[in-house]
Amino acid sequence: MTKAGRYGFWAVLLCCTALAANAQVNVTFQVDMGYQITLGTFVPGTDTVEARGSFQNWSAGFPLTNSPGNTNLYTGVYAVTDAEGTSEHYKFIVDGGNGPLGWESPASTGGADRAFTLANTNQTLPAVYFNDQLPPPPVPTTNMVTFQVDMAAQIFLGKFDTAVDTIEARGSFQNWSAGFPLTNSPTATNIYKGVYPITDAAGSIENYKFVVDGGNGPLGWENPASTGGNNRTFTLLNTNAQTLPLVLFNDQPIPSFTNMVTFQVDMTVGVLQGKFVVGTDILEVRGSFQLWNSGFVLTNDPSAGNTNLFTGVYAVTDGAGTVEQYKFVVDGGNGPLGWESPASTGGNNRTFTLANTNHQTLPAVYFNDTALNDILTADTVVTFSVNMANAVGTDAHAFDTNVDSVYLNGVNNGVPGSFWGWGLFPPVPAMTNNPPGSSIYSTEVLVPAGSPLSVSYKYGINGADNEAGFAQNHLRYIRATGTYSMPLDTFGTQYAEPAFGNLAIGAKTAGHVPITWLGRAGVHLQTTTSLGAGHVWQDLASTDGLNSTNYPVGAGNVFFRLVKP
Repeated sequence: MTKAGRYGFWAVLLCCTALAANAQVNVTFQVDMGYQITLGTFVPGTDTVEARGSFQNWSAGFPLTNSPGNTNLYTGVYAVTDAEGTSEHYKFIVDGGNGPLGWESPASTGGADRAFTLANTNQTLPAVYFNDQLPPPPVPTTNMVTFQVDMAAQIFLGKFDTAVDTIEARGSFQNWSAGFPLTNSPTATNIYKGVYPITDAAGSIENYKFVVDGGNGPLGWENPASTGGNNRTFTLLNTNAQTLPLVLFNDQPIPSFTNMVTFQVDMTVGVLQGKFVVGTDILEVRGSFQLWNSGFVLTNDPSAGNTNLFTGVYAVTDGAGTVEQYKFVVDGGNGPLGWESPASTGGNNRTFTLANTNHQTLPAVYFNDTALNDILTADTVVTFSVNMANAVGTDAHAFDTNVDSVYLNGVNNGVPGSFWGWGLFPPVPAMTNNPPGSSIYSTEVLVPAGSPLSVSYKYGINGADNEAGFAQNHLRYIRATGTYSMPLDTFGTQYAEPAFGNLAIGAKTAGHVPITWLGRAGVHLQTTTSLGAGHVWQDLASTDGLNSTNYPVGAGNVFFRLVKP
């Protein structure tokens, strides 16, 4: 390096050093004198507090002042001109070092100086207590706090039974453990109150909620609308007794529009099959209108003509026109029946549209849509067949007749032993292709007497339930006893066969008209000669359970229809 080069380097270095030395940082110092004021060792307006430090060679310090917003906190700003990164030392001092306090002796430093590292921009030091001497925690007081909640809306909606259900308050003041019970009075049966002794410091923020039946049942823990579902809160007062404002459970008032909906279901088939015991088993409805929580119980009338008809009323508060979904459930979903799988919906939920009325009665239905004429009267061997040509499973596996097997998955509406369930537990023999080498596979299944005529099922490649997605089943009906062959299915084409119908009338031949339809037990043909006013339909009882007939006809009109009780 040349001489000129060396001089140029030091010129730059000296210039930078000069800039660092001339930096100025406004540093804010803060000290809380609140506890010293409480002890009487510092008198505001008389005593003074200042900061002294290495940044001003520990000379006479600069005074700190308090503000109306926080009279205990004293602050002051000093322009420090040392280089960035300098470790600065300081202490707070009262009355220039004289009097009871004088120079502080911080506990956090063992009495040594406080310190901070100088930044390259204005900085505010954390507020500290003089001598690091914190005020002692407040002395806990016991406050008898009255909690109160209005259950009027829940009573009106049938979700809270004053004779059976219980309600309590739980909160942070007792670590959310089992709460203390609230009770109502004969003069205000919907308002529940309770008193709890809370021993926390005055000013503590307490959290709480109301809970029905220990958190179980339709209501459980409340989710107050006013808190977005979070806890309720209150500030504990410095008093012997405190009454919290009366609130509504969930902040829910009695709804302005309520439709009292009557549900009805006939359990005759379940009773005759021994799968539903009146007086022992519990039947309920669950639906979208109560978020599918534990349902409400239906009851029968022992003096009615049909003691197997169960009914119940539920207050639905959704808007008129809302499409509600529901199902009937036995014993909470356990036992032989459990959740129903209605044939009319392919096993999916039932629905109804909420009317703009105060009371709406839904039509009576059979559990699983299974009536007496919907069950087999004798053991029946049923043949299932499926065309596997170009079949591809939901797992993208393409069926290969030379390697793969075909299985049947299904459930016959909850009848034990009639089918094996979804997923092949226990497994059943693989279906066979007929003739060998063809894409048509078939198998025979013995369906016992008493089983519903409706059958929901799927096919699977190599045993998996992989024909279609959840609840996308084939739905067909057994239309003859003894032996019956289901129509040929196509793998991946889910078909829901109508319960009955497809009435077709052929051409008249030799005084007869051939008529065909999808028949079943209880379905029969009716005729009339006119569709005008006052016309009468006549039963052709001999067609009950048939699928076809040759009806003798002469001159004039004749009309046909299918009916099912």
